[in-house]
Amino acid sequence: MKKLLLTIFTGLMMWSIYAQEIEVSHKISKVTVYMNSAEIIREAAVHLPAGKSTLIFKGISGYINNRGLQISLPQGVKMYNIGIEKVPVKFKNFPEWKNIQKRYVQNKDSLELLNIRVSSLNNQILFLKKNMELKANTLATVNQLNTRADYFQRKIESIHLKIYNIQRQIKRIQERLKIIREEKNKLENKLKKRNTIIKAVVVAQAPVDTTIYLRYSVGQAQWQPYYAIYATENNATLEFHYQAQIYNNTGNDWNQQKLTLAILNTNDNLDLPKLKTWVLSDYVYDDYSEGLLNTDARGIALESTNTAIKDSVIKSGVKYNVIKVDDINTKFEVEALQDIPSDAVPHMIDVKIFHPKVEYFSLSIPKVKQGAFLIAKLPHWRQMGLMDGKMDLFYNQTFQGTSMLDTRQIGDTLNISLGRDKSFYVYRRKMKSRNKEKIIGLYLLKELTYEIVVQNNKNIAQEIELRDQLPVAGDNDIKVIPVDLAGAVVDNISGQLTWKLHLKPLETRKIIFSFKVKYPKSKRDVLDGVDDRKIMSPRFF
Repeated sequence: MKKLLLTIFTGLMMWSIYAQEIEVSHKISKVTVYMNSAEIIREAAVHLPAGKSTLIFKGISGYINNRGLQISLPQGVKMYNIGIEKVPVKFKNFPEWKNIQKRYVQNKDSLELLNIRVSSLNNQILFLKKNMELKANTLATVNQLNTRADYFQRKIESIHLKIYNIQRQIKRIQERLKIIREEKNKLENKLKKRNTIIKAVVVAQAPVDTTIYLRYSVGQAQWQPYYAIYATENNATLEFHYQAQIYNNTGNDWNQQKLTLAILNTNDNLDLPKLKTWVLSDYVYDDYSEGLLNTDARGIALESTNTAIKDSVIKSGVKYNVIKVDDINTKFEVEALQDIPSDAVPHMIDVKIFHPKVEYFSLSIPKVKQGAFLIAKLPHWRQMGLMDGKMDLFYNQTFQGTSMLDTRQIGDTLNISLGRDKSFYVYRRKMKSRNKEKIIGLYLLKELTYEIVVQNNKNIAQEIELRDQLPVAGDNDIKVIPVDLAGAVVDNISGQLTWKLHLKPLETRKIIFSFKVKYPKSKRDVLDGVDDRKIMSPRFF
């Protein structure tokens, strides 16, 4: 009886230590791409025997994030342990690598054979030349010498022609070998990124055939928005193409996948936020220290820093674009199946097409840029999940150029510039004849006058909005005094001047406004360069 109990106990110990290993055949079933990573869901049909089993998932990206690793199991099956292991990649185990290697060896052998033939033909030429020298030293008539010379010449020319044709073949094979080597190196680099296996130890109460799902996050994947906007004259509907540039360098191709694009920071810090003291100084207020997308090359979160944000930052030697996003967690389900290879190249896809109602108006800020611009007012834009990004502009089926969509606008209406509006001519100049300057004790009083000329180039009445500005005093000893603002609406905080003009067909109108600035003599240069325009010119000497 004791022997029987000992045998049973030993068997149970062996069962608990040694689990049956099952190499799982799996495939990617869903991909959700975030701004700084991607979530992969893999699907596998398995047969689980009763007891403990170790499920082995091979070919997983080496950029996997060990946080958030999950596996879904049916009832009656429990998770015992799950872990990630790095393994050396054996290229010979991959059929695609063996096919490339086979082509490489075949071309290499062909090249060796051709080189041998060239060497043999060169030896024949040397042999003929030596024989020609020997024959030349023997007694012979002139006709015999000419006959021999013609013979050797024909033979040598024939051999040279063979060498020429073979060298052309050699060149073609060398070009093929170069392409094959590049293809092979690219594949090996890709396979090296799939150097990870996941081992999940599970315990099943009874044998079961089931489908399990493996979910994990991976770095070296991201997406960025890109827009294409089509506007048509007299059409109140805008055709707004929301597109995405998707980057995949995970080592795993996403073939025929239904993608989900998410506007979410997966590395968001879940700690309770702290409200910092807001100190006003000469430095720009920095409120990004808690929200910067800090990730390393694997897409794993780094410690937060107080580095000021620009258009790009460098972390661990890797350059990242900083995309300003609203506090939204929008997701886009891409309807069409997509092929996104792991080639570290951005791939453009269509996400969604909106047809929002818009209002158009013409705007000119000639102090900054002469001429007018056509603006589309897009209401309720926050419902579209827009972010800062590049946009291609088309008006009346004509490409206008590329601009930046700036979503950091206050209000529920987004102003989108559709390019220059050629139906208006707008020009601004300083009227130097009306400029005056007086000395009042320790102060200077300077009067500035500007003229804006607006011309309607169409045979129909049109409206346009003009904007200019008054300077805003930054010190108490500087005073800005309006003289004649030509009926402009004034923003006393920013100094912005606004005129809304209704022009008759082909009408030309002039706006003349003036103001005075009183400032200390010691600050004589306060108005220097206010109207100077600067351009960059190449330097040749």
